[in-house]
Amino acid sequence: MIVRLEAYLRRVRRAFSRSEWTARLLSLPSLKGSATRPGLVMIQIDGLGWEHLERAVKEGRMPFLSRLRREEGYRQYRHYAGIPSNTPAVQGALFYGVKACVPAFSFKHRQSGEMRMLFSPSSAAAVQKCLEEKSGSPGLLEGGSAYGDIFTGGAKEAHFCAAGMGWGTLWKAVNPLGLPLTFMLNAHIVLRALAFGAVELFFAVIDCLRGIAGGRGIKREIAFIPLRMAVCVLLRDASAEGAKVDIARGLPAVHVNLAGFDEQAHHRGPNSRFAMWSLKGIDAAIRGIYKAAGASRHRHYDVFVYSDHGQEDVKPYRAEYGRSVQEAVTEIFKEKMEADKWQLEFTRAPREGRADLLRNRERRGRPRPASAAPPPAEEGAKTLRVIVTAMGPIGHLYPPVPLTEEEKEKTARALVATARIPLVMVPGGPGQAVAWTPKGRFILPEQGAEVIDAKHPFFERVVPDLVELCHHEDAGEILMFGWREGGLKPLTFMGELGSHAGPGTVETSGFALLPPDALRKPDGGSIDTFDLRRAAQHALRRDDDRPFRDESAEAPSSTVRLMTYNVHGCMGRDGKVSVTRIARLIARHNPGIVCLQELDAVRPVHQAEAISRKLAMEFHYFSSMKSEKRGNAILSRYPLRLVKMGPLPRSVDSPIFEPRGAIWVEIDVNGKKIQLFNTHLSLSPQEALKQAVALMGPDWAGGVKDRDRLVVCGDFNADPPSKVCGKIGEDLKSVQAGRKVINTLTSYAPLRAVDHIFTGKGLRTLKVEVPRTGLERIASDHLPLVAELELV
Repeated sequence: MIVRLEAYLRRVRRAFSRSEWTARLLSLPSLKGSATRPGLVMIQIDGLGWEHLERAVKEGRMPFLSRLRREEGYRQYRHYAGIPSNTPAVQGALFYGVKACVPAFSFKHRQSGEMRMLFSPSSAAAVQKCLEEKSGSPGLLEGGSAYGDIFTGGAKEAHFCAAGMGWGTLWKAVNPLGLPLTFMLNAHIVLRALAFGAVELFFAVIDCLRGIAGGRGIKREIAFIPLRMAVCVLLRDASAEGAKVDIARGLPAVHVNLAGFDEQAHHRGPNSRFAMWSLKGIDAAIRGIYKAAGASRHRHYDVFVYSDHGQEDVKPYRAEYGRSVQEAVTEIFKEKMEADKWQLEFTRAPREGRADLLRNRERRGRPRPASAAPPPAEEGAKTLRVIVTAMGPIGHLYPPVPLTEEEKEKTARALVATARIPLVMVPGGPGQAVAWTPKGRFILPEQGAEVIDAKHPFFERVVPDLVELCHHEDAGEILMFGWREGGLKPLTFMGELGSHAGPGTVETSGFALLPPDALRKPDGGSIDTFDLRRAAQHALRRDDDRPFRDESAEAPSSTVRLMTYNVHGCMGRDGKVSVTRIARLIARHNPGIVCLQELDAVRPVHQAEAISRKLAMEFHYFSSMKSEKRGNAILSRYPLRLVKMGPLPRSVDSPIFEPRGAIWVEIDVNGKKIQLFNTHLSLSPQEALKQAVALMGPDWAGGVKDRDRLVVCGDFNADPPSKVCGKIGEDLKSVQAGRKVINTLTSYAPLRAVDHIFTGKGLRTLKVEVPRTGLERIASDHLPLVAELELV
């Protein structure tokens, strides 16, 4: 009754939800259906690597992400970003399953001869079309929404994405008559954005003055003020609020890219106070999205938080050598420019690129002056251009005609010796690349340790990926890298203090913070983007036949994990009935034996059967009620034999107190037999005591010859000091004896310990848990009791 009342109050609160009303006022369609349908929300913190996340958590800048690990059981993985370690490459792998879809953020498309820069909507759309053709599908986010990304990932509604820029898809769908009321309804959000904008403006002006005093260009510093406000406040808040509305509407997949840290880190460095300060606003935005996902009435949403890459603390090439990389490369090609009339063209991304995502149309291209004026071409002569894309710590050189192997080696040596580029590479034979550093010439991957520090956390992956990058169909004939060994800061070919895309230890190390059952890998391990993609696909249940538990990963052991859990007919505190949620909860704790109470066997869903199928376990079920409305079940991954099942005695034939029963099975755990009893005793103390006496009598547990491996468990509706527990404890011992008793009822405010496991002397209790993450608190009115037992 309490659960039903709480579910009703939740429905009332949802009726006044701002996100729900915003969707209605704007006439945005909702995808109505089963309230237990799977959904996925992915939140990308652009540029926040493993190292800086750890620092932010330690300094208390991201309290909500800390809470996800501490209280919600989330697991944190080191995410290998791949090479190039940039957003387009990661999103290409995540959304479409295509590795290293681009060689750099800005590159020459060999087939068409076009220059592509991925903040350009036309360029991003062209690359996305190729990704869709290669993958054979629209993308991971099909039917959903995307905010602030490079690619749309197949999202039906894309906002502020380079491949579908601006607000266009939103304004086409909304009801204009609802806009004034929507702004009134969300007035507090507008006011908050203005307040944060004022704070950002204040710090941006101070930051600007410091930059000018430090010798940075006045125009560049002033131009960054509106850019910073647009990305760190407006784009962040607009994306977060849009995601909440989409969750309220029930869209299957929502992806949000929060780019404030990345923008600050590029400009001021990833270790700067301004970059780290931006994480507070990002953490708050994630908290709001997570809360909205938990309150959805249309779906069960999983929430993933991850970063695409890290940000290296770098040194600009100009600051290191007193001249630009354009000037250095021009010197190398001076002979060709004079003799063969070659012209050099340098491309780079506009600083306002990310802020342009707030626009509704593509910015008209403006020609950029070359750093060194090429000699005038003769009239009628064909212009031979050497295109150099030198963004961040990677540069690609595209000569107008193919170079011979001798010319490549001569140019590469000159780039290292004269231009002092730390690392230059060219493709070699199949599966090989040639690298030049100040130490000499090396063949990769065989001599990878001479180029990349063997202590690199992803050394075994980085070296082959560098080779693959050299062979990329759109890579330059010669590649330049700012990566340096010996603890020196990497160089960036742009005037920035934070950068990425290369093979550095920080830039290749993103992170992923995922629910505990998202991946079958231990907490603190490493994953790649394809692991993240598979986890997302599984969360969306596109492979629904796959069981939650992986039997192949289990080895025989002398220990067994036993769970007893009253699932309340699989009805959660939110009023949703979901066997999938219960099965996921059980799988998270990896029990070998599960005793469940209050299961329904009313068709079309036999809950015990459905849960056992999802867990790939055998089961036995018994209900003492003719309606099959409530019953108990035992599930096991070990062989089990049904010994007996039947009713327990009643004191009074009253509709207030339901008839009760028990199941007795024999389980073979690696050659050792366990006699297991699962029951759910009466709410009446007198009747429960009578049932306990019968359960421990000769017809049930008292008839077991070998009582050393005897287990009696279930919901006794009685606390440890009660006569009921005392009766069972005459022959057996509670797993919580000698420990601080952990309450299991109710799940949202545990005040009583009514769920118990009693064992014989042949079973030693190693560990007792009552997990209480958000999933356990919502899935039933009880918390599960888990004991790790050793068979002695």
